Amino acid sequence: MSKKILRFTEDEVASKAEINEVGGRVIHQFSPAAFVAELPDEVDSNSLTASTEQPKKTLDFATKLAVDAWIVNSNQGTEAPSPTEGLP
Repeated sequence: MSKKILRFTEDEVASKAEINEVGGRVIHQFSPAAFVAELPDEVDSNSLTASTEQPKKTLDFATKLAVDAWIVNSNQGTEAPSPTEGLP
Protein backbone atom coordinates (compact mmCIF):
# COMPACT_ATOMS: atom_id res chain seq x y z
CA MET A 1 0.00 0.00 0.00
CA SER A 2 1.09 3.61 -0.39
CA LYS A 3 0.11 7.10 0.68
CA LYS A 4 -0.16 10.33 -1.29
CA ILE A 5 1.15 13.51 0.29
CA LEU A 6 1.19 17.15 -0.76
CA ARG A 7 4.63 18.74 -0.47
CA PHE A 8 6.24 22.13 -1.06
CA THR A 9 9.84 22.86 -1.96
CA GLU A 10 12.33 25.52 -2.93
CA ASP A 11 14.58 22.92 -4.62
CA GLU A 12 12.62 20.79 -7.08
CA VAL A 13 15.58 18.61 -8.11
CA ALA A 14 16.59 17.76 -4.52
CA SER A 15 12.98 17.02 -3.57
CA LYS A 16 12.44 14.62 -6.47
CA ALA A 17 15.73 12.88 -5.73
CA GLU A 18 14.80 12.46 -2.06
CA ILE A 19 11.34 11.09 -2.92
CA ASN A 20 12.90 8.57 -5.32
CA GLU A 21 15.56 7.63 -2.76
CA VAL A 22 12.93 6.53 -0.22
CA GLY A 23 11.06 4.46 -2.82
CA GLY A 24 8.42 7.00 -3.76
CA ARG A 25 7.55 8.95 -6.86
CA VAL A 26 6.13 12.33 -7.79
CA ILE A 27 2.65 11.77 -9.24
CA HIS A 28 1.48 15.39 -9.66
CA GLN A 29 3.78 18.34 -10.30
CA PHE A 30 1.72 21.52 -9.86
CA SER A 31 4.70 23.87 -10.24
CA PRO A 32 8.39 23.85 -9.31
CA ALA A 33 7.25 24.69 -5.76
CA ALA A 34 4.39 22.21 -5.20
CA PHE A 35 3.84 18.53 -5.90
CA VAL A 36 2.09 15.38 -4.73
CA ALA A 37 4.24 12.37 -3.96
CA GLU A 38 3.28 8.75 -3.52
CA LEU A 39 5.30 7.15 -0.72
CA PRO A 40 5.46 3.65 0.71
CA ASP A 41 3.49 3.41 3.97
CA GLU A 42 6.61 2.75 6.02
CA VAL A 43 8.16 6.11 5.05
CA ASP A 44 7.58 8.90 7.57
CA SER A 45 6.92 12.10 5.62
CA ASN A 46 8.41 14.09 8.51
CA SER A 47 11.78 12.54 7.67
CA LEU A 48 11.85 14.31 4.30
CA THR A 49 14.17 17.31 4.47
CA ALA A 50 14.09 18.68 0.90
CA SER A 51 10.35 19.45 1.05
CA THR A 52 7.82 20.59 3.63
CA GLU A 53 4.12 20.16 4.46
CA GLN A 54 3.51 23.91 4.19
CA PRO A 55 4.89 26.39 1.65
CA LYS A 56 7.67 28.67 2.85
CA LYS A 57 6.77 31.33 0.28
CA THR A 58 3.49 32.63 -1.08
CA LEU A 59 2.28 30.45 -3.96
CA ASP A 60 1.39 31.96 -7.31
CA PHE A 61 -2.30 31.97 -8.26
CA ALA A 62 -2.19 28.92 -10.58
CA THR A 63 -0.26 26.80 -8.08
CA LYS A 64 -2.58 27.80 -5.22
CA LEU A 65 -5.59 26.91 -7.36
CA ALA A 66 -4.15 23.46 -8.20
CA VAL A 67 -3.17 22.80 -4.57
CA ASP A 68 -6.61 23.84 -3.28
CA ALA A 69 -8.34 21.62 -5.85
CA TRP A 70 -6.18 18.65 -4.88
CA ILE A 71 -6.92 19.20 -1.18
CA VAL A 72 -10.68 19.37 -1.79
CA ASN A 73 -10.59 16.27 -4.00
CA SER A 74 -8.45 14.27 -1.58
CA ASN A 75 -10.81 15.07 1.31
CA GLN A 76 -13.87 13.74 -0.52
CA GLY A 77 -12.93 10.08 -0.17
CA THR A 78 -12.99 7.37 -2.80
CA GLU A 79 -16.59 6.20 -2.57
CA ALA A 80 -18.53 6.50 -5.82
CA PRO A 81 -21.53 8.85 -5.75
CA SER A 82 -25.00 7.30 -5.57
CA PRO A 83 -26.90 6.97 -8.86
CA THR A 84 -29.27 9.75 -7.78
CA GLU A 85 -26.70 12.20 -6.40
CA GLY A 86 -27.15 15.62 -7.93
CA LEU A 87 -30.65 14.90 -9.27
CA PRO A 88 -33.68 16.94 -8.13
